[in-house]
Amino acid sequence: METYGLCVPPITGEISVTQLVEFIELSQILGVSHVTFYDLRVSDKTRGVLGYYRELGLLSVNPWDLPHYISSDIQDRGQTAALNDCLYRDMGRFTYIAFNHMDEFIVPCKEKLTFEILESVQDEDVAGFCFQGFSFDTSKSAVKNSETQLYTQRFTSRTKAPIDELSRCVVSPKKVLFLDLNTISNTAKNYYTTRHMEPGIGQMFYYGKCNNREWACGDSLEDHTMEKYREELKIRFNATMSYLRHYGLA
Repeated sequence: METYGLCVPPITGEISVTQLVEFIELSQILGVSHVTFYDLRVSDKTRGVLGYYRELGLLSVNPWDLPHYISSDIQDRGQTAALNDCLYRDMGRFTYIAFNHMDEFIVPCKEKLTFEILESVQDEDVAGFCFQGFSFDTSKSAVKNSETQLYTQRFTSRTKAPIDELSRCVVSPKKVLFLDLNTISNTAKNYYTTRHMEPGIGQMFYYGKCNNREWACGDSLEDHTMEKYREELKIRFNATMSYLRHYGLA
C-alpha cells in the first residue's frame, strides 16, 4: 500500500503550464506519490501535460462528463461527487488521501513531508486530519522574488487569521464514508473523530485572490515556510519545463 495520495476537484479549460507543473512537482516533494485529476473538458495542451505525468505513473486522469442538462446548474462542477468517487477508488491503495485544489498545498511547519506529521499523531480513533487554511493573496501581495516563475516562492505575505472556507483535510480512507472539500461529513464508525491540526504543526496554503471577509484578507504577515522547498522545486520545475518545451507542450 502506498502512503499518501491526492485527489483534485474537477478541472476545466486551459491550465497554465507553469502552474500545473509547479503544483505536481511540489506535491511530490511534499510526499504525494500519486495525484488523481478529474477532466471536465480541459484543453488539448493541458491534457498533453497531464499525459506526460501519467506516462510516468505519477497521476491518473478520470473523465468527468456531467450530463448536459445539469452541467450548468450543479454546484462547483460536481466537486463533492468527484472527491467521493476518488475516495472510493483509492481507499485500498493509500494509507492517507488528501483533498485540495490546484492552487493549494497542505504543508508541515517543521518536517518536510506532510504525511510524517500524520504518522507522528496517528490515533486509531481518528478518521482524518483537517488543517486551517491561510491565503497568500496573489492579487495584492508584494512580490519579493519576481525573477522566479514559481508562485509559491514569489508570494510570502499571507492572511494572519485562518479562513474557515480554506480548511482542507487528509483522511484515513477506510474510516470515512463521505466528505466535502473542507469537512469530513460521515465516518465509518460513530466513535471515529476528526483531528483539527494546530497551525504550529501544519497548515493549508492557498495561492490566489483572497475573496473572503475584509477582516480576514486585510491583516497579513510574512511567512517563509515554503522557502525550504525552493532549491529542490526549482531544479525539478526547470527540468520538466525544458522537456515539455522540447516536445511543444510548454
